[in-house]
Amino acid sequence: MQYTHKQFGFTLIEVMVAVSIFTIVVTVGIGSLMTVNKGYRQSQLQRTAIDNIAFAMESMAREIRIGTNYTIDGFITNPLDLENEEAAKFAFLSFDIDNNEVIDEEDEVIYLLSQGTIEMYVNNILVGKLTSEDVTVTGLEFILEEQYGNDSKQPYVTIHISAVASGSNQESSILLQTGVSQRLVNALTI
Repeated sequence: MQYTHKQFGFTLIEVMVAVSIFTIVVTVGIGSLMTVNKGYRQSQLQRTAIDNIAFAMESMAREIRIGTNYTIDGFITNPLDLENEEAAKFAFLSFDIDNNEVIDEEDEVIYLLSQGTIEMYVNNILVGKLTSEDVTVTGLEFILEEQYGNDSKQPYVTIHISAVASGSNQESSILLQTGVSQRLVNALTI
């Protein structure tokens, strides 16, 4: 009887090459997964900032649209005692209108940037903050183009807001702008 010795299995070099290739593939896969996850978190931050600032922008535009006596960086009546004196300010008189009839007389409305949030005051009383704590407003600017004389054009207000949403060691910046023209409420009986 003759015994032949056959070898079954892999050599040490073959095992080491296979493990090395497996390690490289797993490392590349995990890196790609982490990149996709970081991109997803970044897009979520961007969406948070856009939604929050768009809500604040729409709220301001809705009120400004029916206002009168627009004032930039000043107050119509008594000045407020504010902590942030350098905040952008916009004041106007607003009316509550239903079916083209004024149902509430002149309310003084003021929007301003204070400590990273947009605040709304009505008759010198803080009504609320228009932006959430998740978003830091870094800039608020109002530009008023008002027509004087016999020109029939209504005043036009441009609003610029810049903000940053932060979370999970990431930041996402947003810059929004809108324009608002005054409705012809001054033609209504007040």
